[in-house]
Amino acid sequence: MHAGIPLLLKDGTEVSWEQVIAAFNAGTAVVAHQRAENHTASGLMLDGVLLDTRGQCHSMWEEVWTAKAKSLQQCFLVLTGKY
Repeated sequence: MHAGIPLLLKDGTEVSWEQVIAAFNAGTAVVAHQRAENHTASGLMLDGVLLDTRGQCHSMWEEVWTAKAKSLQQCFLVLTGKY
């Protein structure tokens, strides 16, 4: 469907679009966010782990939070860096 575009999870693992669809349908696709200079960096994970360390770290730069992916389009945008 999106040939030529490498799909990399936040941890650098390469995945297929079929794996992303399966994880989304299973409810385990999550968007992970962390603060970066002048913006928030986001990545996709397929493990379903929800966490929120905002307000619990010594520095806001160490904060990470996740949320369930809202759509397959959101998953694709995050994976391609256009989110």
